[in-house]
Amino acid sequence: GQVGVIAFFAISGFVICPSLRGSLVEGTRKFLISRFFRLFPAFWISIILALLVMVIWPGKTVDIQQVLGNIPMFYSLFRVEPLMELYWTLQVELIFYFLCLALFLCGSLHKPLILFSVGIGLMAANQWIVDRSDIRSVMVDALGGSGQYLLQHLCIMLWGGLFRIWYD
Repeated sequence: GQVGVIAFFAISGFVICPSLRGSLVEGTRKFLISRFFRLFPAFWISIILALLVMVIWPGKTVDIQQVLGNIPMFYSLFRVEPLMELYWTLQVELIFYFLCLALFLCGSLHKPLILFSVGIGLMAANQWIVDRSDIRSVMVDALGGSGQYLLQHLCIMLWGGLFRIWYD
């Protein structure tokens, strides 16, 4: 499972980084629209299916606050747990989208040295968090259980983007 998550994040970086192209306005608009329609409709259908399973599964209960907090995919913002455990990866994916968009708007997304430097910075920050239990607990509190690994996952995604630049 852990190898699958790493592969998912690396492939995501490989695919997402080059998808932001063109002028700042048009590239941003196309990226946001395509990402929304690629993720959210399927995600919402999966929420409906998860709710159906929860309703018919003995001992499972439906918490309306948890359901509503899952709809925008930012579970930690609403202090709820994902309806299904694997949904946490989608929150990381959204944060990566914002990181890519910020790098694109700065004109840095397609520059290997910048991606490499940001990745090194993320790894250094991740190590600092690992070494500081007080900071790690803040990350977990803010972003849920996956929060302590967020920077590591973003770095893996950037590595995927770097690999794509090399591949192209």
